[in-house]
Amino acid sequence: MNKSGIEAVALSIRSLSMDAIQKANSGHPGLP
Repeated sequence: MNKSGIEAVALSIRSLSMDAIQKANSGHPGLP
């Protein structure tokens, strides 16, 4: 996997974790 592929995966994981925090209505949105 090249660098841009890894960055895309990292961005997806960050987005999913942000969605999970917002849906749970707990935690700080700045968490990874």
